[in-house]
Amino acid sequence: MKKSGNKRFEDFPAAKLYLDDLMELVSVLENNCGEVQIRTEDYDEVKPSELGELAASIDGNRFGDIYIKSHEPYITLDLRAFGVSAYISEDSLIQHGVIAKFREIIEKRKKKYFGTLTNILGFIPMAGFGVSIANSEWVLAAMCLGLIFLMIWPIVKFQTAHKVVVSTTPKSNERSFFSRRKDDIAVAMGSALIGAIVSFILVKYFGQA
Repeated sequence: MKKSGNKRFEDFPAAKLYLDDLMELVSVLENNCGEVQIRTEDYDEVKPSELGELAASIDGNRFGDIYIKSHEPYITLDLRAFGVSAYISEDSLIQHGVIAKFREIIEKRKKKYFGTLTNILGFIPMAGFGVSIANSEWVLAAMCLGLIFLMIWPIVKFQTAHKVVVSTTPKSNERSFFSRRKDDIAVAMGSALIGAIVSFILVKYFGQA
């Protein structure tokens, strides 16, 4: 009888990874484990040496979900838009060392302020709702409450679709700031617009108070 030593790690931060980071993650497994197998949403049995070819064949500038697996010891690494999960089969120094190296690679590319803009965007109608309730403006409170519910889905969808992004190009080929940040800029503009609307309504209703 042998006690199961399975462990699961899901504490990797939100990150923007590049092709060379992906190759480095795979290299860690190659250097410490046996055969390494890679699978994506569209391709099975991708060899580590074929990552460059795989990146070139993808229509777009980012990978979809990536699943990496090694044997002897058994370790899996799942890179998905909503997060990174790593699994190990035994509680051994080698496997913990591999996980630590994964974390080092991912954390150097972590998104420091991931979710900040969307959280601000969600806070604005909540503040408006609180002010409206305090001033017994029930119609305005109902409008703010409806806006809160309408914003839940797009905010959740944005965060789950952008928590982990794996670019098909190396870091050295990174695009311009505005190209890279177009999604964040769109969220910021939306936040500013909603903030302006809420501010206008609050001033219109309570400016004379």
